Amino acid sequence: QQGRGWNYVELFYRNQGREASGYVTDEFLTELARGAGVADLDRWNKDRKSGSTIAEVERTGKEAQSLGLTGTPSFTVAGPGSNGMEVLGTPGDAGILERAIEDAA
Repeated sequence: QQGRGWNYVELFYRNQGREASGYVTDEFLTELARGAGVADLDRWNKDRKSGSTIAEVERTGKEAQSLGLTGTPSFTVAGPGSNGMEVLGTPGDAGILERAIEDAA
């Protein structure tokens, strides 16, 4: 909501720990936001805990489950040249993703 989402996601991936190890704490998340250049950290903390944000996370999680996505990152493409939404999952390299986007366009 402050225009730093992609920066945040990139920092998260670069600093992630072992899954289910407990490394994701409020302090960890806030430090990532600071590093991503989020200008108003108080607003960011309020926004990330809001009902609308939680509902969006739950909605997209259910959508991912319904598509059979099990890993992060996972990708889907849709466009005039695709058969609806095509699930790519986690491609082995960027070229696969680029070709799928081109084919769907």
